[in-house]
Amino acid sequence: MDKTKKLEHAEQSLLADLCRSHSFVKKGNTFFRILGDGVLQAIKFRYERCFEHYSLNIGLRSLYQKGSKFDFSASSCIPQYSVCRFINQANAVSIQTIGGITHFDVMHPRDQIELLDKKGFDWLDGIDTQEQLVDGLCYLEEAAGASVVWNDMNKLFPYLASKNFKH
Repeated sequence: MDKTKKLEHAEQSLLADLCRSHSFVKKGNTFFRILGDGVLQAIKFRYERCFEHYSLNIGLRSLYQKGSKFDFSASSCIPQYSVCRFINQANAVSIQTIGGITHFDVMHPRDQIELLDKKGFDWLDGIDTQEQLVDGLCYLEEAAGASVVWNDMNKLFPYLASKNFKH
């Protein structure tokens, strides 16, 4: 894929239509919505230089946490987890070794949108309390075989807001 290649208009439109149908609002290239008890959700395609592909990412943040103007900009860093986490892949690039030969496969943006539609939106709809927010962040970290980052500031505020002082 050419580094300068833009995401196809058809994929941009498809994502925009799906996000709007789930009450997301577009700001720049990122879609945002707020659910329940101060749960901010964000969705965005991000260009990845490694394997030159687009990764559809989601993110969660507590509104009890002080944000910066960059959180709500076109280059928002809130969506940091690939939708491929819903199928236990860390990102859109899958690696497989067959007969001693390593193969790399990059999931097409349209397939990532379909994954968001089939699994992601239902999952996101279930995240509307601070407790669910923390559980969701932990799930996204563990989904691809990684471990939970316990000193993540994005978890501190939901734990405090839900009076879970143990964590």
